[in-house]
Amino acid sequence: MIQKLKNSKGITLIETLCVVVIFIFLSLILGTGINLAFNSYKNITAQSEIHILAATISDLLADDLRCARDVKLNADNTVKSYNSDSYGNAADININDDGQIEIGGKKIVPSGAYGNGAYKTKELIITYDNTFFTIDLALNGQNDNITCKTNFTVRCLNSENAI
Repeated sequence: MIQKLKNSKGITLIETLCVVVIFIFLSLILGTGINLAFNSYKNITAQSEIHILAATISDLLADDLRCARDVKLNADNTVKSYNSDSYGNAADININDDGQIEIGGKKIVPSGAYGNGAYKTKELIITYDNTFFTIDLALNGQNDNITCKTNFTVRCLNSENAI
């Protein structure tokens, strides 16, 4: 009977512990890799969304300013108000408390376009020189970790210098 126990085949406690330790290391590596991939996906998606938002706002502003009339300026040549086909007479451009752009008191894009608060307009400067509007737009993500800046020029078709 003693000889039978000595010849029995199977795995020892040491071998079992080695397998468990190897399995734990593999699980940690896999978990870290999945976490890094998920964080990269979130960052890339957020960067893409903020660029789409900037392009949308730029298109809407360009379309509206292209047909602006009776532009009123501040002392530094930034636009104070203008007459707009879409937003009415004496429409002023503001950034509201939620970081969304309003023209004449109306949001130019719905709140959902801003990721329901995930993105905010940090800066909007519009200057006018009797022919061209120059727009500087900066958007930020939460905690200022994602930013998008754009600068573009729009020719006003209703200006006194229009051809």
